[in-house]
Amino acid sequence: MTSPISNVRALLNNVTGSETSFKASCPAHNDRHPSLSVSEGCDGRALMKCHAGCQIEDVVQSMGLEMKDLYPPKEHPAFKNGEHGHGRGRVVATYDYGDFQVLRKEPKDFTQRRPDGKGGWIYDLKGVKRRLYQLPRLQAADPDATVYIPEGEKDVNRLVALGLVATCNPGGAGKWREEYSESLRGRNVVILPDNDQAGRDHAERVARSLIGVAASIKIVELPDLPDKGDVSDWLQAGGDAEKLKALSDAVPVIDISRFTRLPHIDNRVIEKTKLFTLTRLDALLAEPEQEIDSVVERVLPVGGISLLGAKPKVGKSTLARALSVSVARGEPFMGRATKQGAVVYLALEEKRSEIAKHFRRMGAEDELIFIHVGSAPEEALIALALAIDEHKPVLAIADPILKLVRLKDGNDYAEVSRALEPVIDMARNSGCHIMCVHHLSKGDRTGGDAILGSTALYGAVDTALIMRRSNEGVRTVYSIQRYGDDLPETVVALDAETGCVTAAGELSAIQLAEAGKAVLEATGTETLSEPDIRQRVGGNQTLTAKAIRHLVDDGKMSRSGGGRRNDPYLYTAISAVPCPGKAEGSGESQAQDNSLFSITRLPYIPNRENREMEGPEDGTA
Repeated sequence: MTSPISNVRALLNNVTGSETSFKASCPAHNDRHPSLSVSEGCDGRALMKCHAGCQIEDVVQSMGLEMKDLYPPKEHPAFKNGEHGHGRGRVVATYDYGDFQVLRKEPKDFTQRRPDGKGGWIYDLKGVKRRLYQLPRLQAADPDATVYIPEGEKDVNRLVALGLVATCNPGGAGKWREEYSESLRGRNVVILPDNDQAGRDHAERVARSLIGVAASIKIVELPDLPDKGDVSDWLQAGGDAEKLKALSDAVPVIDISRFTRLPHIDNRVIEKTKLFTLTRLDALLAEPEQEIDSVVERVLPVGGISLLGAKPKVGKSTLARALSVSVARGEPFMGRATKQGAVVYLALEEKRSEIAKHFRRMGAEDELIFIHVGSAPEEALIALALAIDEHKPVLAIADPILKLVRLKDGNDYAEVSRALEPVIDMARNSGCHIMCVHHLSKGDRTGGDAILGSTALYGAVDTALIMRRSNEGVRTVYSIQRYGDDLPETVVALDAETGCVTAAGELSAIQLAEAGKAVLEATGTETLSEPDIRQRVGGNQTLTAKAIRHLVDDGKMSRSGGGRRNDPYLYTAISAVPCPGKAEGSGESQAQDNSLFSITRLPYIPNRENREMEGPEDGTA
């Protein structure tokens, strides 16, 4: 019985070396200097490597052999000891994908493996990115050449040996992944299914994945194939490249309506329809996690959409214009960092002179703010998309949004959803954050329920900014975020001289500080129980009680007594207790302690020409 390596040696030229380890000219290319190394493995198989880069399958085929001819018969001791790869069976072919390999075995079976970095193998593909077989050849081929997709690597090698461009996915039938299709973008594809139901199902799956990606798609079922036969069987029976091309040319490009299950829809409509881009879960999980960048730190995400809502004359447009200036300058807004960039501001219901006056007061001159004043054009969304494409803004503001999308019924959920979909797509695709200025409903509703109209408005946005004005004239804003932490309710202050807005602090903190100041003033130099203090302060008793405890925790009040029915807690302001080393009544300690609870408010000067954000006489906006 001759050994595989002896059979190989007899078919090669320019052989030098021993009987079990030698070099020879590679028959798969014009080899002037012998570049093929051949040796006998411990399991009796012939091991070959072409140092010029030829695939082993090409070398074997050039000698008129098959891969199985490199292996010893089953009687070989190594076969019985299971030394032919991982698991059962004899390895008859190795298909190299670059980062991993697929092993074909007899009896027919397949195993996948990856290098372990130490010269050995790990028999799984954990952490390895899957790719198409013969991908480098595919990428280097003529882009106008037809790409044939059979079911397995053996078939690909046969087609490549005929001078055709071919590829397949690892794993065989049913293992096609959506991401493989991108490697075939713009290519003319012919799918060659095996002659069984699994093969036909696989071809349908590949074709479905390539719709909208490949330039053309055909499924060619080869004639006279045996049951479970493939293109290799067809070639073995006398088929060749020219016959395959002729068969492919005779088959029409697939009608994609066969995949829709909607036979009543006109095919011309289907061909123009953009399909869903579906990604398998494992491929999605393998994608690197994307960090969310912000136009306004942790409030307005890049490529997101937000809604700024307030009742009429509360100041939402003033706030929006102040935001425009901050972003254009790259300056903080309401205490949050901003991403500097151009801004598109659509003022769809205000006077041109008033808008110019406000920007002038804010000191804006040559900032990259592009302003449209007046009604929106007929095709407003297209016009906005063109403006975003031209000026590349990081922020676009539609004030108000209903003047942009022109809804007939803002309470109709379906209509609102349809109207906002292109706005959302525009933001996601361009990376520009789009802010929609809108009104709040009547009454004292809070959160998303406060937004006027359908809940679809609230559900569509990444950030809802709710602006309110209290009965005392104090304006606040808070956010409800899809991503990140909500912005707590914050007092908004207006500088009447510059027209700029700033954050005066969290409302809860300011209220607590005001209550603490009232407690200290009510207590004076006396020692009082909590009920006595609450009675003197009046107003919100819960807030007063909280302020008392906060003052004790901060060391601004002392507490004595046991806290029992006949021995209640008694409270004394620390400023009322003389400090060692200071003259009693000097006022120094009193002034120092009281300053900790003072609220600094920006001055307010009424402006009769722009009264949208006017506040009370104390200047709090």
